[in-house]
Amino acid sequence: MAARAAFEAGGGPLLLASVEAPRLSAAHARMALDDLAQGADASFGPGMDGGWYLVALARPHDALLGLLDEAIDGPDVMGRTLSVATEAGLEVGLLRMERLLRGPGDAVALGADPLTPAEIRSALRRSG
Repeated sequence: MAARAAFEAGGGPLLLASVEAPRLSAAHARMALDDLAQGADASFGPGMDGGWYLVALARPHDALLGLLDEAIDGPDVMGRTLSVATEAGLEVGLLRMERLLRGPGDAVALGADPLTPAEIRSALRRSG
């Protein structure tokens, strides 16, 4: 898996981002890294659909790395991830929830959301 290889190559922390998060920004990465700097073992950005858009790990945790090999979307992914982290005794930070671009309804909602940057709203209108 790429996450394990990244840890082996460079230590950590490690950030993994979903390509389906059009509002993802450097601010999200800073918030996740702040969680880790304040002692969290991991930080997650939950998606409105039950998946995630960002994972930050301070160091490799076998239980979490195993989950990262699985799907990142679906109604139970974030719940399972938090359950595994709790069972492993890990301290977890949570970022704000974001809508992910997983279907046509998401494109409409993101296009109507005033918090979506103008260039992304424009691209969504052109594509849809």
